Amino acid sequence: MSIRHPSAARILSGLLTAGLAATVLVGCSTPGTGGSTDASEPAFKANEVSGGDAPQSIPTYKRKVGENLDPISGSNDSWKPEVTIPASNDPAVPSSLVFHDVRVGEHADFYRVVLEFKKDPSADQSKDAEENPWEANLEWVDAPITLGKGDAMDSSGKAFLDVNVGRSAMPVTPELEELYFAGDKTIKIGPLEVLVDGTVEDQTHVVIAMDQKHPLQAGFLTRPARLVIDVKK
Repeated sequence: MSIRHPSAARILSGLLTAGLAATVLVGCSTPGTGGSTDASEPAFKANEVSGGDAPQSIPTYKRKVGENLDPISGSNDSWKPEVTIPASNDPAVPSSLVFHDVRVGEHADFYRVVLEFKKDPSADQSKDAEENPWEANLEWVDAPITLGKGDAMDSSGKAFLDVNVGRSAMPVTPELEELYFAGDKTIKIGPLEVLVDGTVEDQTHVVIAMDQKHPLQAGFLTRPARLVIDVKK
């Protein structure tokens, strides 16, 4: 029996076809993306560092050219020397809260301070939000002092924004202690220094020390419950 061997032309044709197929497959995949093309970057929401995390440096974040985060009011025309935050009756906010974290961030035109709260698991959450609105008070003071004893708080700042947030539960049980803020008592970013006092009775108290008084914006956010304070550069 005679054996027919494939011609050189046929072998070359097969190799070229296989090479073309491999090239097409490689072209459909982007290295490091699992075969998918590059997705657009997430919105530039925060170069934030948490007070519960040890590092004081701000992590780098890539953002699109020209993209920037808006201040809490959504407008650059709303900066004021003093701010009053309307009380919130949003039913999404628990009627009793646990002070959980402090985050700071730097953006193109302002610095941001965020106080985050968790739901108090030990409290009766059936209270009517209309009867127990969530409130925060921000005012400039001459010097930072603790809420309970009135002791001086150490700071090199020259202007001090006193911040008190209601609906706060003191960490009087192991369950609440586990949720309660356990980070640094002083958190710095730019010319700002957040001095964490803590919770006394139903008020969480922090002071934002600055190099001078800056225009402000502030407001509440939900899910999770947060107080956001923006400080214009």
